[in-house]
Amino acid sequence: MYKDFISYKLANDVSREKLLEVAKKVVDSWMSKQIGFIKWEIHQNEDGSYTDVVSWDSKESAKLAESKMGELPHAAEWISCYKQGSISTEHQNLIAAF
Repeated sequence: MYKDFISYKLANDVSREKLLEVAKKVVDSWMSKQIGFIKWEIHQNEDGSYTDVVSWDSKESAKLAESKMGELPHAAEWISCYKQGSISTEHQNLIAAF
């Protein structure tokens, strides 16, 4: 399994409810149709920022979906949820689970 970790802050005028509404649109209209997509979790951190964990069956599936981001419906609405300059990403491959 391959996971993308995306940390960010919300834009000043965006509520958690709005973020979840837009994220559901993105999952329903595009992400759930991508090869290898498993799930997208949204976590709120203690400091009020957020971390998304997007699980894929492989790095190849994640990279293929990333290459198709230009086809993403609701892209402008989704991107507008994030505070500019606050996004950081990390990628990890699962090697064991106990």
